[in-house]
Formats: sequence, structure tokens, C-alpha cells
Amino acid sequence: MTSSGFSGALPFRIAALAVVVVFFQIGVVSEVPVFGVNVDLSPLLVAFVGLLCGSTLGAATGFAVGLLVDLTLVQTLGVTSLILTLVGYWSGRLRELRDPQATLTPLLVGASASAASLVGYSLMEFLLGVDAPVSL
Repeated sequence: MTSSGFSGALPFRIAALAVVVVFFQIGVVSEVPVFGVNVDLSPLLVAFVGLLCGSTLGAATGFAVGLLVDLTLVQTLGVTSLILTLVGYWSGRLRELRDPQATLTPLLVGASASAASLVGYSLMEFLLGVDAPVSL
């Protein structure tokens, strides 16, 4: 155990989990629509890493997962990284400032992370001028 309370293998386990989740999302989950919508697991992973490990590791995981998603889907590089970095950071800050213990905390953080990721990505794509159909 180090002074922060985490073992040295934690970043490697999070990196392996991130790679597995991103490829599982792209290969399996994105092909199965739920209520007509494709599920996005990456904001959930990043938010929960931030909620469990703090803002620094949450932001680093968000950047790495976002970069991996952008590279595998051949999207505009850095947009998903920026959004997921913010999601991971603010989830970690919630843990550091409030230390929430309620049973509904993971549900609320997951829903907030998914909504923030979707709105943030849509806003960034719109501001960058990417031609995509935008509707209410």
C-alpha cells in the first residue's frame, strides 16, 4: 500500500478494465439498441472510477478512455477525451468534497455522467462544425 491507500497495480487494473470495456462497447453493446438507443458504457466507467478513486485518477481515466474511443471509432480526435476528462474529474471531486454514502449515489452519478457526456459531445461537435443531423 502506498501513502494514498491504493496499491501500485491499481492503474494497470483500471487500464485493462478500460480497454476491455471500450472494445466490448464497440464490438457488442453498440450493436444491440435498447429502446432504440445505443448504450454508451464509457461515461459510466469513467464516472465510477472517479467516484471510487478521486479526481486525478478519474480525469486520467477519462482522457485515456476518450482517446481510445476516438482512435477506435476514427472520430474527431480529442473531443471524447475532453468530455470524459471532465466527467471523471467532477465525479472524483464529488467524492473528495462530499464523500457521498447514499445508496442512490451510483445511480445518480451514472445518469448525470451519461447526460453530461451526451450533451457535451453534441455541443462540441456542433461548435466544431461537424455536419450531423441535430434534432430535438
